[in-house]
Amino acid sequence: ITITYTGSAQNIGWRVILPAGWSYASGSNDGTIKPAVGATKRLEWSWTSVPASPITFTYTLSVPANATGDYRLPAVLTVRRISGPAHVYAEPSPLVVRRVP
Repeated sequence: ITITYTGSAQNIGWRVILPAGWSYASGSNDGTIKPAVGATKRLEWSWTSVPASPITFTYTLSVPANATGDYRLPAVLTVRRISGPAHVYAEPSPLVVRRVP
């Protein structure tokens, strides 16, 4: 995931909804607050010390062995500024992931 922004932000957050049976396995450069390994359903990251743009991070998901086809992962970016939060849905919205055996 690459998050690019202009101006200043007090906090940046990333949230993604997982299909049933999926879980968070690992990540890199993934925020001040991040999901615990094994977390399911809704994963959330937050940068309270916001790094310079762009922010790039990766994460790996555990997918059930019997999963096939395309999966929709709704994701949203939240940028909190002094004037209030702004929510941006990931493009494409939702993210579509195909499990590759």
